Amino acid sequence: MPYILRASALDEPLEPHLLGRALYHLAQRRGFLSNRKQAAKKNDDEGAVKEGIAELRRAMEASGARILGEHFARLNPSVERIRCRWTARDMYEKEFDAIWEAQASQHPDLLTPERKKQIHDAIFFQRPLWFDPDTVGNCELEPGEKRAPAYLLISQKFRLLQTVNNLRVLPPDDVDMPLTPADRKMLIDELETKGDLTFKQISKLLKLEKGYKFNLESGGEKRIKGNRTNADFYAAFGERWLAMSPEERDRVVEYVNAFQKPEKLKAAARRKFNLTEEQAEKLADISLESDYMNLSRKAIEKFVPLLGEGFTYGEARKRLYPDSFAAREPVPLLPPVEMALAEIRNPAVTRSLTELRKVVNALVRLYGKPSYVHLELARDLKKSKKQRQTISENHRRNESARARAAEAIIRADVGIREPRADDIRKVLLAEECHWTCPYTGKSISMRSLLGPEPQFDIEHIIPFSRSMDNSFQNLTLCYVPENRNVKGNRTPWQAYHGDPDRYEAILDRVRKFAGDRQTVALKLKRFMMSDDQLENFLEDFRNRQLNDTAYATALAAKYLGLLYGGVNDADGRRRVQATSGQATAYFRSLWKLNSVLNDGPTTDGGAVPKSRDDHRHHAVDAVVIGLTDAAMIKRLSDAAQRAPLEHRRRFASLEAPWPNFVDSVRAEIEKIIVSHRVSKKVSGALHEETIYSRPMGEDGEVRVRKPLASLTKQEVEKIADAGVRKLVQQKLEELGGVEPRKAFSNPENLPRFPESGVVIRNVRISKALPVFALGDGRRARHVTSESNHHVEIYAELDEHGNEGKWGGEVVSMAEAYQRLKAGKPVVQRDHGPLVKFKFSLSPGEVIECDDRNGGQQLLVVRSFSEFTSGVVEIGLVPVNDARKKADMIKSKSFTRVVPNSLAEWHARKVAISPIGDVTEARD
Repeated sequence: MPYILRASALDEPLEPHLLGRALYHLAQRRGFLSNRKQAAKKNDDEGAVKEGIAELRRAMEASGARILGEHFARLNPSVERIRCRWTARDMYEKEFDAIWEAQASQHPDLLTPERKKQIHDAIFFQRPLWFDPDTVGNCELEPGEKRAPAYLLISQKFRLLQTVNNLRVLPPDDVDMPLTPADRKMLIDELETKGDLTFKQISKLLKLEKGYKFNLESGGEKRIKGNRTNADFYAAFGERWLAMSPEERDRVVEYVNAFQKPEKLKAAARRKFNLTEEQAEKLADISLESDYMNLSRKAIEKFVPLLGEGFTYGEARKRLYPDSFAAREPVPLLPPVEMALAEIRNPAVTRSLTELRKVVNALVRLYGKPSYVHLELARDLKKSKKQRQTISENHRRNESARARAAEAIIRADVGIREPRADDIRKVLLAEECHWTCPYTGKSISMRSLLGPEPQFDIEHIIPFSRSMDNSFQNLTLCYVPENRNVKGNRTPWQAYHGDPDRYEAILDRVRKFAGDRQTVALKLKRFMMSDDQLENFLEDFRNRQLNDTAYATALAAKYLGLLYGGVNDADGRRRVQATSGQATAYFRSLWKLNSVLNDGPTTDGGAVPKSRDDHRHHAVDAVVIGLTDAAMIKRLSDAAQRAPLEHRRRFASLEAPWPNFVDSVRAEIEKIIVSHRVSKKVSGALHEETIYSRPMGEDGEVRVRKPLASLTKQEVEKIADAGVRKLVQQKLEELGGVEPRKAFSNPENLPRFPESGVVIRNVRISKALPVFALGDGRRARHVTSESNHHVEIYAELDEHGNEGKWGGEVVSMAEAYQRLKAGKPVVQRDHGPLVKFKFSLSPGEVIECDDRNGGQQLLVVRSFSEFTSGVVEIGLVPVNDARKKADMIKSKSFTRVVPNSLAEWHARKVAISPIGDVTEARD
């Protein structure tokens, strides 16, 4: 066991081979090395790492172990796991020095000082982080200036002041109000010296009464980012920090930022700043933010004085940079994104705008500039990884809640075997209000809610006819007679404020709602909304529908505005307008456009969402978006208010924009040929991370080590060791034949060897995979391709040059890279004599071929693979198919073909332009 060798090396001589094993084992597990330049976020798990290391040090001290290897050698692996612990780099370096010193006298010719340095560097050398300053974006307001680092004191203050100036207090029963000057100063001072503050801490600081909230909480934020840099340095230097001039503080920050290793900073800081050991330790632990602001330091220094006076960013920008709002010279075609919006550093946004450029420029060349552009983007692409994770977690939590509600409905035996979306929503609303009607206090049961004669309605808090808001935040339940005869088409305040006791009882029930606190607070606010507050709320509706301010949408509008000199042209006319997706969905339904692709309901307010199985649904949306303007939004609002008169649930009928509207739209949609983005870049992972054994036996199977908790039933049958396989199978039988992943996720269920009692956690399984070697000799590692780059299709020729059977050769990403590196063409057209190259196919490329009806069809390549037998298989689907690949494979539209099938179908490769023009590809 390597740990025993490492422990023994301190007290007894080891043979060179065994000493090499001990040192090699050290090299495999070098431990955690703190790097101040890596911790970009305050919520990183470095704290957990350091605590784990501290706990291990305490355990070593308690056991009396001199080195880490000695401590681990004393542990019983069948009782306590040795691996999966946090260790520090200095533990391994200390052990290396101790082993070398103990063994040097035993092997003086072998363990020389020169060789020690050589081996130490081989094990522990780590390249410093490399940073390319050219990757820093340009300031959008100061030409030629780079964006400022976020760690700068001035950057932190700029961000802090922006947030505070946008902060509003939300009393439980009143309109939003700004902070008082005294409260604002108190909050800024606290954020400057303490750093981040949660909204709960801010409420306590400002001594707000219970029930008061802040406007920024409604967006899901939990805290306000303070001056993290100032707070960290204040914690290290104390009052001495406050006595420094701004210039001195900036120099100290830059000095600290220049260090990568905490231990070097700690020693240097003690000498330079005459710090105590504790102060130097705090300074070395500071991890400055690694992000960049959108503006340069030059611009930020201009903004801070105005922001300090209380101006918002928009107000300050109009004063400092009025030209940034003025129209510029229009461009004939959209320039490359990198030239027009050099400040963008988000690759997803850059790619989406590049695709937008292709389509828009093609349309402008063909038809000229449009008079106006209406724009809608589906998602905000600037969300951070943490925000995307939070959204995903919320989606999963909501899906889980809906699934539980559906199961509860089925178990309740109310005659519903397949719950509809409205049934599930009713149950979720009932759970929220604790199965008590908020308006009447009547108890709700599953039968009274969903039975043959339901006694409770889904009710819009702000009537839908006025708000057009069908979100969960605007819904609750109401006793049917109460909803029909009392609440009706009024707000709760309008219906009940005349009876104060009853109104207060309703509000008390709402205050006790279960679920997300923000949702409950928003519902309570709507229950308390007076007529004046309601008018302000509804006045914002049109603006909300016609102004999408999501990051990617705002950038796209700015980009498209280049065609006109700005979003508003020189005459002040708004040329580019970003619309909300909610209005688009309503118009699609009211104008019966969901029938164009048979992808959803055509009746007013149907609950079934539109299908996204056909790429052309985007074109249907585009028709609606193009027709959506302020006048059309007004017509939609009027239709919502007329709905009760026509006994309709949400909207009255809405006249189509022109006669035969649906038929004319359908005729145009059917002409559309979908264009797919094709990427032939040689980039990405060249192989999977997993290392396999060398191929074994006649069938060339390889073996790989996997945890039991990740195995499938089929993989259990492939466990290479027969004895281990039998033990695992016996354990699964004892557990009732459950799935291995479910069974072995609980460590108590893991099988053991009967003789030693050692737990079996990982096994080696056999797999039939094509692998290739990296490296030579003993350094060879066998891996399998992560992805394929393209497939080359060729025809075999007879002696007369006539084409016969078609074949194919799949080229992996690794092989494509090797060709590129060697200066060869990535696509090889020469496949030997009597072979004619036809074309290559990459994912997203299209072929035109015969269909079953004697016509022509367009198919897009979704996959291709080559089996160990040498058979090449290509996966094709119709160009309109927008389903996920897994759903395509289950359907009849997914076609797997061998290359010769393409010959039988008279296939030819074609190129489809961004606006749907089909031409033959010159491959």
